[in-house]
Amino acid sequence: MAVALSARTRAIDVGRFGDRHFLNVVGIGFDGAVAHASHVRLGRGVFGYITDGLARVWRYVAADYVLDLDGVRLSGPRFLVAFANGPQYGNNVVLAPDADPGDGTLDVLVVADGTPLQQFWRARRLIVRRRHPARGLIRMRVRTARVSGDLLTCHLDGEPYETSGSVEVSLLPAALRVAVPAAQARGLRRART
Repeated sequence: MAVALSARTRAIDVGRFGDRHFLNVVGIGFDGAVAHASHVRLGRGVFGYITDGLARVWRYVAADYVLDLDGVRLSGPRFLVAFANGPQYGNNVVLAPDADPGDGTLDVLVVADGTPLQQFWRARRLIVRRRHPARGLIRMRVRTARVSGDLLTCHLDGEPYETSGSVEVSLLPAALRVAVPAAQARGLRRART
């Protein structure tokens, strides 16, 4: 009760993926395929998600995408494309260590096509030395983007979604106010100074 009474509010950005909204992460490609598999499985949780991911990585075929990331154009097969408003998926898997949901930008992670062993090697950067580069990973910040493909297998904050064609990715800056415990609000102020 004391935490709720002492909470401060903070404005955060709301992401848009076409006509849908998200608060944390949009994942396209492998990420979306695992979310779809996890959604149809009866049980939820981290163990099932890891099991689905490990089973799929051996047979997943990367799709071709055309990406326009604030004017930077990338095309070709990609294992995963993610737009992050916040730093992590959950269970301490950090996708974008410097993402801030109130900074007016999205952190983008693009993972190149590759063998399952290459993908496991790249995935280490989600757990250790998160800010260090790794071959086959592109990280950048954008305000707007466009993703095009014949089939976009996605998840928006963990909810599976499929579409095709060209989808605009953007932000509604400071569109939502959320309660933040006072101690965390002080930490945010110190981090920005």
